[in-house]
Amino acid sequence: MIEWATNRWNAIWHAGLTPRSGGALFFAVACVGIATALRIGLGRISPDSAVFAPYYSATLVAALVGGAESGTLAAMLGAFAAYYLFVPEDWSFAPFRLEQLVSLVLYATSSLVIIWAAQSYRGLLQRLRANETTRELLNRELVHRIKNILANVQGIVGQSLADQ
Repeated sequence: MIEWATNRWNAIWHAGLTPRSGGALFFAVACVGIATALRIGLGRISPDSAVFAPYYSATLVAALVGGAESGTLAAMLGAFAAYYLFVPEDWSFAPFRLEQLVSLVLYATSSLVIIWAAQSYRGLLQRLRANETTRELLNRELVHRIKNILANVQGIVGQSLADQ
C-alpha cells in the first residue's frame, strides 16, 4: 500500500495533473486539508504560530501539480480555513486592524507570487519536455539516415570490388 502510494505520488509529481480537471481541483482541496491538519498539530505545540504559514506550501504544491487554478483554489480555501479556524478571536471582519490587514494582504500577495512562479515552472517544464521529445525524434531520424548512407556506401564499395 505504501509502495503504491509512493509510486502514485511520484507519477503525479512528475507528470502533473491536467489543469482545471476534477483531479487537480480535488488535489488542491487535499493540500489544504493536509495543511489544516498540520496547522492543528502545530497549534497544539504553539498556539501563537503564524495563522497562514502552512497554507503557503499547500498553495505551492497545488499550483505545481494542478496548475494556476488549483493553486488559486488552494490559496482561497487556505485563507478561509485559516480565518475561520485559527484566527484569534480578537480579529474581526469589521473593522480590521492594520496588523490583521497586513497579514491578509501579505498572504494574498505571497500566494499570487507562488502561483505565478509555479505556473512559470510548469510552462518551462512543458517546453523542456517538448524539446526533449523533438530532440529524441531528430536523433532517431539521424541514426536512420546514417544507417542508410552506410548501406549505400557499402553497396557502392561492394559493386566496385565485384568488378575487380
